[in-house]
Amino acid sequence: MGNNRSKSGLFLMELIMSIMFFSLASAVCVELFVRSHTLSKSSVELNHAVVECDSVAEFIQGVGGNIEQDSFIYTYDKNFSRKYITSMYNRMSANYILVCEKKPDKDNPGLIKYKISFLTYPDSKVIYSIEPEYYVKNDSVSEVFPNE
Repeated sequence: MGNNRSKSGLFLMELIMSIMFFSLASAVCVELFVRSHTLSKSSVELNHAVVECDSVAEFIQGVGGNIEQDSFIYTYDKNFSRKYITSMYNRMSANYILVCEKKPDKDNPGLIKYKISFLTYPDSKVIYSIEPEYYVKNDSVSEVFPNE
């Protein structure tokens, strides 16, 4: 009877050790899945941010590098659908914003600099930002949003 009791105690200890090992392994696996999801989400955000910022920069280049507005904002929902900001409600329902600011160079009047940033909203964490520069041959100005 005493020998049987020591075997069952050893079995119970082995069972507890196995449960602890599988608990530890599952905790590591859950952490890896969470980390991969976070990495995937930030990769998707960065991809969309690069495409949208480059799209605005290409548009500005296409109109000769000079636009009428000093700045403008696009808002995006969680699926990255673009909406031009027309009211505070649009900004409140946004998950991301793109801000484009025009910065004429005082030393070189033919050079116009822009800062195009893609940010999370409302915490304003910069995902991607570029600062293209354009030389303008004449003082012609193009509208970013004609007929709005």
